[in-house]
Amino acid sequence: MIPAKTLPNQPIEISTFNMPKVSTPVTGTTGLPSRRKERKPRVLSYSKCRFCRDPKVKSKCIWDQGSWPNKCRRCFEKNLVCSPPLHKAEERWESSRARPPNLPALSISEEPIFDGSLEHRAVSTDIIEESTELNDIRILQLLALRSMILMALEDYVAICESLLEPMKHDPVWEQHADVLYRGCSAYEQFARALQNRIDCLAPHSKLAISAALDLEHFSCAPRLFLRSGEEARAKYHQYTDSIIDGYHGEGHHGIVTVLLMRQFLRFGVITDRLPVFFECRRNFMTDVATFMSSDVIEEVASQEHIRLLEDSQLFIPGTLLRHPQIRRDYEDVGLKDCLGRSVALRKYDAGIIEEQQNINQDPYDCMGRTLLHAACARDDDHVIDPLITKGLICATKSDSGLSPLHIAAMRAPKTFEKLYLYYKQLDDFSILVSKVDVCDRTILEWAASCGHNQIFRFLLSTHNFQWYEGDFIDHVNEVGLSKGMVMTLLELVLHYNHSNIVETIMRQAGDELLKDDQDRTPLWYAAHYKCFDAWRFLVFHFEGHDIQLEIRDKQQRTPLMEAARMGFDQGLEFLLGRPASMISVGNPWLRDLAGKTALELAQDNGHAYCTQLLMDWESDYIT
Repeated sequence: MIPAKTLPNQPIEISTFNMPKVSTPVTGTTGLPSRRKERKPRVLSYSKCRFCRDPKVKSKCIWDQGSWPNKCRRCFEKNLVCSPPLHKAEERWESSRARPPNLPALSISEEPIFDGSLEHRAVSTDIIEESTELNDIRILQLLALRSMILMALEDYVAICESLLEPMKHDPVWEQHADVLYRGCSAYEQFARALQNRIDCLAPHSKLAISAALDLEHFSCAPRLFLRSGEEARAKYHQYTDSIIDGYHGEGHHGIVTVLLMRQFLRFGVITDRLPVFFECRRNFMTDVATFMSSDVIEEVASQEHIRLLEDSQLFIPGTLLRHPQIRRDYEDVGLKDCLGRSVALRKYDAGIIEEQQNINQDPYDCMGRTLLHAACARDDDHVIDPLITKGLICATKSDSGLSPLHIAAMRAPKTFEKLYLYYKQLDDFSILVSKVDVCDRTILEWAASCGHNQIFRFLLSTHNFQWYEGDFIDHVNEVGLSKGMVMTLLELVLHYNHSNIVETIMRQAGDELLKDDQDRTPLWYAAHYKCFDAWRFLVFHFEGHDIQLEIRDKQQRTPLMEAARMGFDQGLEFLLGRPASMISVGNPWLRDLAGKTALELAQDNGHAYCTQLLMDWESDYIT
C-alpha cells in the first residue's frame, strides 16, 4: 500500500488496505464472531486521469495544483496534477501518436529513426477539426516564421557564447551574460506568441500537424542515418525531397524555405535545389509582407515583435552564407537581419572577409557589437587596419559595456596595441584606462584577469610610469597610476596565478611600498591565493627589505601567518628554508588580532604539514 500523504488544505485519509490481519473480536453472549462482514478494500481507479497514463509525467511531483474536479486517488498520493479524463477520440490519438493533441514543439530530445516510410506523418482523423483553406495557409506561414525565429535565436546564443568565453574564468562574467542574454527574451516571447496564435486558429488541423512534425524531423540530425550506406542515403534524400516537393506544389513557400535551410545545414548545399530555394524565399518575403498588413499582426505581436517579423525573413544561418550563390542572392537585399546585423557583419560572422576598400563601420547589432568588436574578438588586423586608416573607429562603448579595447584586452594583445595608439590621439591615458564596463572593470583589470603580459609590457614601454598616492596622473613626459589601482591589478593577477605579470609590474615599481586599504601587500595576496611562482619571485625581490615581510594587515597578520592559515605548504617550506641572514620573517610568537600565532592558525585549519614546518621552525628558533 502506498501510504497517504498530507497535502496542504487536504483532509488526512487513513486506509487499512493491506494492513496486517488481527483476530476478530468476540462480541455478544454467544461467543461467536460478529456476523458483520469484513468490508472489502475499495478498488482504486487509475483510468480517470490522462496524466496517469503518460509515463513522462508520472514522476513529477507538483504541489498546490488544481484538481479535476477532485483528484483521483493516484494523483492525490503521488502529488500529481490531475487532469480531465480522455475522450474516446483523444484516447485513440494518444495511443497512435503518443503525443498531446496540441501542436508539438519544433525541437525534440529523441532522435528519429528513419525506416524509409511516411508513417510518422500519418495523423488520426478522429480529432481533425474543420478548417478553412485560408486558416491552413496562415498556420503554415506562422509555423515557418516561428521556425526561422528559433534558428535566429540559436545563432544569437552562439555569438553570445563566443563573446563570453574569454571571461568565464572570472565570476563577474555573469553580469555581462545577463546583459547579453536579455535580448533572448524578445525572440522567445515572439515564438510563444506565434504558437499561441497557431493554437487559436486550428490546433488540430491535419496539414498544420503534418507540417509541424516535418519541421521537427528536419531540425534533428539523423546520426543513425549518416552511418548508413550509400543506398540508404539515396533513399533518405528521395524521401526528404518528396516532402519538400509536396509543399512546393501546394505553394507553401515558407515551409519549403525552412525545410531546405535545415536540409542544407545537415547535408551541405545541394546545387540542384538552389533555384527552388531562391524562388520560395522571395515568395515567402512577399507572403510575410502581406501577412503584416492583415489584422492578424495586431493579435500576434508587440512593436518589438513587429520589428522581428520584418527582419526574420532576411535571416540565413552563417554556414549557408559561405556558399557563393546564396551569398550573392542575399547581398542584393542589403538590409539588417533579425539580429540587427548588417550584410558585412553577417558575412564576417560566417567567416567571410570583405576586401579592404569595402570595409566600413557598422551600427550596433542586438548584442551591442559592431564590425570592430567582431574583429577584436578574432585579433584580425585585416579588418582593423582599414578602419583605423579611414578613421571609422568610435570610442564609445556599446549597451553591453564592452568597448573594443575591453575585448582586445581580454583576447587580442596584438590588436590592443593598435587600438590604444589610435585612441591615445583622441583621449588622455587617464580617460582610457578609467573606462569601465557593466562590471566596473577597466581594460587593465581585464588584461590582468586574463593574463596578457604583453599588454602590460607594451604600456610600460610606451609611458614613463610613476606610482602616486592619488588618482591617475597624465603629464607630457610621465604617466602615473594610483597605488590602489596597482594593488587591484596585482590582486587579480595573483588570484588567477599569472606570475609573469607580477614580475613585470614589480620590476617597474622597484622598492615602492604597495598596500591596499586593508594594509595587504603583494606578498600577502601571493600567500592568500597560494601562487608559488609569484611568492618565490617576491621573496627574492624583497631580500634585504625585511619590512615587506613583517608588514601586518588590519587583522595583524603577516604574510607568513596568512600562508599558515591558508595551508600554503610549498610557500612556507620555501620561506622558512631561506637563511636567516638573508631574510627575516619575524619570530614564531607573533600574534594576530585574535591572539593566535602562525602555528595555532595552521592547527585550527587542519594543515598538518604546515603545522610540522612551523613546529620545526619554532624549535630551531629557540636553539
